[in-house]
Amino acid sequence: MALPPKLIGPAISLITGLITSTTMSFVGLALNYGFHPDFAVRWLRAAATSYVLVVPMLVIVIPRIQRFVMRQAGLPMPKVSFTAQYKSFGVSRGRKFAF
Repeated sequence: MALPPKLIGPAISLITGLITSTTMSFVGLALNYGFHPDFAVRWLRAAATSYVLVVPMLVIVIPRIQRFVMRQAGLPMPKVSFTAQYKSFGVSRGRKFAF
């Protein structure tokens, strides 16, 4: 099943947020607190808190960064509509997907 174009940005934000929040909370906690017996509980709490804070920010920031980078590269922003995406797969109205 293909990911609809409207969900690409949020999917990138969720995945990037997960990787960033878990990695940075682990490193920060390990450097500042050390590996004590309750490290895992503290790390999971810190990772969950930072994930909840960072994902909404990424949903807002990533599209703006993408526009900035595309503009600096001299490339137009791709305007892919939902129907155009599926027409490229040879799907027309009334036909079912045959993958």
